[in-house]
Amino acid sequence: MGAKAAVSLLGTDKNPFIVKRIDDVESPEKIAQQEQDRLEKASNERAIVTWTIVMAIASLLLAIVASVQLGMFLTQLRLMKAGAEDTKNAAFAAKAQSDALMAAERAYVKISHAAPGITPLTAGFSNYIEFEIKNWGKTPAHVTDVHIGFKLLEYGEALPIPYPFGTQSRESFPNAFLVSDESIYIDKHVSLDPLSDTSKQLWVFGHVDYIDAFNRRWRGGYARKFVDSKDNNLAYNTEARDNFDRERVIGEGDDWNK
Repeated sequence: MGAKAAVSLLGTDKNPFIVKRIDDVESPEKIAQQEQDRLEKASNERAIVTWTIVMAIASLLLAIVASVQLGMFLTQLRLMKAGAEDTKNAAFAAKAQSDALMAAERAYVKISHAAPGITPLTAGFSNYIEFEIKNWGKTPAHVTDVHIGFKLLEYGEALPIPYPFGTQSRESFPNAFLVSDESIYIDKHVSLDPLSDTSKQLWVFGHVDYIDAFNRRWRGGYARKFVDSKDNNLAYNTEARDNFDRERVIGEGDDWNK
């Protein structure tokens, strides 16, 4: 028997025969176009990266500038605060200096009495006290009001505050003008007899209202208690509440419209 002829599988499903069209082969122009497209894409990507870096640097610079501006603002704020504090301290110092100057130069008007106090000290007689209203300061003062009163209290009992003035306590010389070391005098009838009731103690009290050369309003207080003494029968009371010189609050006294 003769040998079988070999069977070729070319063109079958297992080994298809491929025919390549001529137009599937890339032309030089297409290759060049693809290369150009690739270069443009790479260039665009490089540009994007470059601009991203530039924007990042710009943002960083802006952040640095903002931080510097914030630091300058905070420094300026601290300087302004320090300046305001210095101005405040300077204002306080100027006011303190002004107050010290006025305290040294202003008028000081006080009430005192002539020795021996209540005269003549005789039971049943019309006793009186000679009061002196004097400006002890360096500048003039307008005396606008003087009140003097009397009251019998238990021994050891404090004088009431405000002073218990009666209806006849006000003296009749408003607007007296006193220069430095000048005085005016009052002879005041003692309405209560200190010897009529020895179980109680007589208090003599009063105040003087005045306006100094700086147009500030003051009140000088006076309070004495009766003691049996030939030299001075009106003893000084050491409590500050009964002997004072203080600036009046608004509306205190009758001279606020002057």
